[in-house]
Amino acid sequence: MTTGLLTTTIGQAAIATDLAGGADLVLSHVAFGDSSGVPYPPNEAQVTLVNERYRSTIASVAVVSGAIVVDVVLPADTPDGLGRPSHGFNVAEAGLFSADGKLIGVARMGNGYKPPPSSGQTQNATFRFKLPVSNPSAISVVIDPQAQVQLGRNVRPFWMTVDGVMNAPPGAPAVGATYVIGAAPTGAWAGFANRLAQWVGVWALASVPEGHLVCDLSKGEGASTRFMKRTAAGWAGALATDIAVGFARLATNAEAAAQAATDCALTPFHLSKLTKGLRRVLVFDTVGTSTYTPSPGTRMVKVTVVGGGGGGAGAVAANSGEAAAGNGGGGGGMAVSLLDIATVGASQVVTVGNGGAGAPAGNNNGGAGGSSSFGSLLSATGGGPGPASSSGTTPLSGPGGNAGLGSGGNLFNVAGSIGQPPLRLSGSAAVAGTGGMSPLFPAYNNFTSITANGPAGRLYGGGGSAGAAIGSMAGAGGGSGARGCVIVEEYE
Repeated sequence: MTTGLLTTTIGQAAIATDLAGGADLVLSHVAFGDSSGVPYPPNEAQVTLVNERYRSTIASVAVVSGAIVVDVVLPADTPDGLGRPSHGFNVAEAGLFSADGKLIGVARMGNGYKPPPSSGQTQNATFRFKLPVSNPSAISVVIDPQAQVQLGRNVRPFWMTVDGVMNAPPGAPAVGATYVIGAAPTGAWAGFANRLAQWVGVWALASVPEGHLVCDLSKGEGASTRFMKRTAAGWAGALATDIAVGFARLATNAEAAAQAATDCALTPFHLSKLTKGLRRVLVFDTVGTSTYTPSPGTRMVKVTVVGGGGGGAGAVAANSGEAAAGNGGGGGGMAVSLLDIATVGASQVVTVGNGGAGAPAGNNNGGAGGSSSFGSLLSATGGGPGPASSSGTTPLSGPGGNAGLGSGGNLFNVAGSIGQPPLRLSGSAAVAGTGGMSPLFPAYNNFTSITANGPAGRLYGGGGSAGAAIGSMAGAGGGSGARGCVIVEEYE
């Protein structure tokens, strides 16, 4: 049913104010009443219906021949504004209301009966109302997308696509242009933050529930906010994460290699790259620099970098009835990365750090271990030098050399273990500090010394042990730290 509206005096004033640049007029509801059972001719002075029985949100809007046309659904279930159960009534009058509660237009209806569901009858009725306005584009209309009907016009289904996120209405929108209104709207959108706006000759403004999804056509295919969802706070990207359900995005090669992203999915192609067979293993353990060049067909490499171990401290000559021992050097650090071949590039400079020198006999510190690295992608510092310790009958000093640290690894960044301090067994006996262990071989303890020079660090990155001496013995030297290494595993 299509019905013309008589614009009320209040409505005329509101329209005139809007057209003159004053307060924006926003249409939001249509009310239905039974005029208390007495038909009457509508008049411009009305500010309310004679006897309102139900109020509906606007379902859709269009501009036709200079008039604003709104569609409203009168549902079968019509509880009234006082919360009383669904009721039947004769539909004798209707009024178009603004968002601030003003009666803008009024119409006399055909006095048809709307039965309540309790009568065993149900009926949904759609009404179309026309409001003549000299400049419809100045008016905004709030619609309810959950009640939306499509009558005589094409609408983007379910508001699934938008042309962007804006705070100010564009100056010359195309018919059907749709936007997410930002958090600080202005102009005709003022007061309607986070709603959806669609231009149909007037701005149709819609509230949507949390979880509603849209595709922002102004964003590129790879943008993280191309798909957005309505949240309690506004709008946010709709990508799935490890803690939220949403749209899936496929990982890039670099993201698959890094294994750190929580908002993308791996394809079988990526999984094959991560799990395909090992091609070869290269161990760089010559101190100094060299160059790694990937073999043809390599798609990913796993790189392990270990710093050199720190040297053990020396021990002074022990006096009679006393013992002397030094502190062990620290173990080198370790970093491990899984890298896409695009990240590795054509080649990388490999640096292997030397082990720290063992201290000569006497009250001497060991040397620091050298750092190892794989280009600028990952590195590991060497273990710290073992500090010297004097002889005596009191507890011997500590701690040992500091541990080396790994950095830049996307799988692991691990510290070595610190060098051990000496241990007094009795007034004339002590065990020298043991060198710290490398994270690459944590199960292999370094040797220690009771009455001799300290042993060198074991395997890659192990710290050297300190020297020890007991009563009336000459001093002892510390052991040198083990050199570091860089291990490259190639995968197809």
